[in-house]
Amino acid sequence: MADDRNVVAPFDKLKGHFGVSSVVFIERHALNDLLVGLNDKGNNTLGLGTIIDLDPLGGNIKLFTPVNDISRIATIRFGVLKIGRDGREYGRTRVIQYL
Repeated sequence: MADDRNVVAPFDKLKGHFGVSSVVFIERHALNDLLVGLNDKGNNTLGLGTIIDLDPLGGNIKLFTPVNDISRIATIRFGVLKIGRDGREYGRTRVIQYL
């Protein structure tokens, strides 16, 4: 995850360390207002939401969602639509880049 487009990350070293052929790069600012699906352990969609803020180091995510029982959320599926608080789509993004 990056806060700055000019960040230099040692992707080749990461790939070697984890023994993988690609890594995922996500620009943190691109996550704001991103539409997400909120799924339970059985991969059933509990509802939708948008990302307000994400703190990957602290392990916290702040969502805007009508889902009441957040303890049932097991996975968050990233979409591509950007949705404002008024419920209107205002753009699209591709937050994940495979390197």
